[in-house]
Amino acid sequence: MRRLVVPTGCLAIDELLDGGVEAGTVLLVYGEAETGKTTLALQLAVSCASMGHKALFVDCEGTLRAEKVSALSGDEPEVLEKLVIARPESFREQGTLIDRLGLFARAGLRLVVVDTITGLYRRELSEGAKAFALNRELARQVASLAQVAREHGLAAVMTSQVRARLEAAGQAEVEPVAQRILKFWADLVLRLQLTGQPGLRIAVLEKSPRPAPRNTAFFRIREEGIVDAV
Repeated sequence: MRRLVVPTGCLAIDELLDGGVEAGTVLLVYGEAETGKTTLALQLAVSCASMGHKALFVDCEGTLRAEKVSALSGDEPEVLEKLVIARPESFREQGTLIDRLGLFARAGLRLVVVDTITGLYRRELSEGAKAFALNRELARQVASLAQVAREHGLAAVMTSQVRARLEAAGQAEVEPVAQRILKFWADLVLRLQLTGQPGLRIAVLEKSPRPAPRNTAFFRIREEGIVDAV
């Protein structure tokens, strides 16, 4: 029997992801500001809730607005009842929340979003915390997230900020913060990019356990969420 697959609601992106995010897998979404990372992640959480399953959205940056939740959920009581939003105030609290995911899964949780998993990590780095200890803790948290997803059949999504990487030709490219850790544990990696056209974005599938018919898809960001570019 096919396992639970949570669709994004954008057909073009769902095609890249072979229908959506499958239970037991981890999706990493990264990109520059305004590329739609949080919108896509929240859309997945709302989609899971609308299917009648419990979803947890971990707002690590404290920037999620109630209006955005309303716009994507339509304020449907049945959806909002299944959607839980948590807001950790420290990197340590984020880790504690991730450590409890196994308990939440046994209570019926089917999808978890950690947005942005590197936000509190970067904040503590900027405040002078030791990089070695923070990197070790981030690796532990991400490994724990992946383990819980696979052992309990959770669909897991993590989003990440980016940093510039200087190429040999002198051009700047972007990569996820803590790229080696995040990409290693992710089953799927989706990069969101600007296109230069207002509202139009492109999704690039960089890692997948299965071959995809194509690895890019265009989409638009509207008030009601991420939709196909038609």
